[in-house]
Amino acid sequence: MELIRSLVDEGWPSWVTLQRPWYAWLRLTEQGGRTAREIQSNAQSQEETYQTTWREFFPSRDAVVARWHEWSLRATDVGIQTRSVLTAAAQAGGITAVRFRDAAARLHERTGRTAGNGSLMRTAPVALAYLDDEDAMVKAARALSDLTHVDPDAGDACVLWCCAIRHAVLTGQLDVRIGLRHIDWSRRKVWQERLDAAEAGRPSPFAHNGSVVAALQAAWSAISTTAVPVDDPARPGCSAPTI
Repeated sequence: MELIRSLVDEGWPSWVTLQRPWYAWLRLTEQGGRTAREIQSNAQSQEETYQTTWREFFPSRDAVVARWHEWSLRATDVGIQTRSVLTAAAQAGGITAVRFRDAAARLHERTGRTAGNGSLMRTAPVALAYLDDEDAMVKAARALSDLTHVDPDAGDACVLWCCAIRHAVLTGQLDVRIGLRHIDWSRRKVWQERLDAAEAGRPSPFAHNGSVVAALQAAWSAISTTAVPVDDPARPGCSAPTI
């Protein structure tokens, strides 16, 4: 958990490319930081956290949403969908994960439009907390997304991004498709097509990326179409200065 602690203390660059990268970084650091701190806190009280299943780990889900609520009270911008769920959950009584999930489900039933990019922006700490347990990470990523964004696209995007982050940390390789095996077969083909589109050109076609699909496409397009420098810092004996 030292890695998570250092990331929370120092901040980390956004894994999600939005219209205003600095703004996305700020929001990710704020809400993602609350998530990471609660993961860290829970791990300190449970040495076996890395080996637990999501249901065993997630008694802390109430603490996670409490952190989000605390953050929202002074955040400059929370996001329309996340704010709607936060407000509805708070009006229903105490801040609990069950009330969050119920509020998110009601919003989806009422509007059918709950695939915003908010849950994707806060998902990175989940990958870092489950580096040695991919299946538990997948469950955690989708469960955290569902607390505010119950559309399957939102959960799928969080799973794909967490799998990509975990794979990059463990292998040094960038592969957003590594998590496709965790996506329901009925949606796998459409995600393959979306990733193909992201790799086909620059990120500019995905400028309007308030939706989770466009946000993930913009991020992956920026990564996959950026050339690796000749003096790759990862190459042994590289003469390039430290970046």
